Formats: sequence, C-alpha cells, structure tokens
Amino acid sequence: INQAPRNYSELSSPEVDDLFVKQSQTLDQKQRIALVKDMQKKALPLYGKIILSWTLRRWVTSSRVKNFTAHVGLYNNNRRADVWVDKT
Repeated sequence: INQAPRNYSELSSPEVDDLFVKQSQTLDQKQRIALVKDMQKKALPLYGKIILSWTLRRWVTSSRVKNFTAHVGLYNNNRRADVWVDKT
C-alpha cells in the first residue's frame, strides 16, 4: 500500500492498492481469497525485491551496567529484572 507507514521501500502500484482496499472491504471469504491471490499475481512481478523487515539497533551501556545482554530479536529479552548497576 503506497501510503502505509511501514512501506519502507516506498513501493507503489495503484492497481495493487485498489485490490487491497477491495479485499479489505469484502465480507465473502472465497471472494476475498481470490482478490488477494489476484493482488499477489499483480504485485510480485512489479518488484525485484520486497523488504519485509529492517531493523538497526545500537546499545550504549556503561561498564558499570552488569548482566545485560543485547538480544538478537527486537521484541525479545525486554525484561531487565536481572540487570543491575555496580556503584563501586
């Protein structure tokens, strides 16, 4: 979708956008599946690659911060119950 906030690669096709809107407003499940398949057939040849995810993280910590490990997943390991600051 051209104006979607997560359209990081700024892909644009009015025909694909129209099919997306149509399928999102269709209540009949079989018709909706057919519209999605049609949308996929029209979208995939238009784009050489589609960016599904892009993340960049940097962690800056003091040497006094103990027991902290940056996790590879963005949404995992967010509990910091075992992290502590050594004040010595």
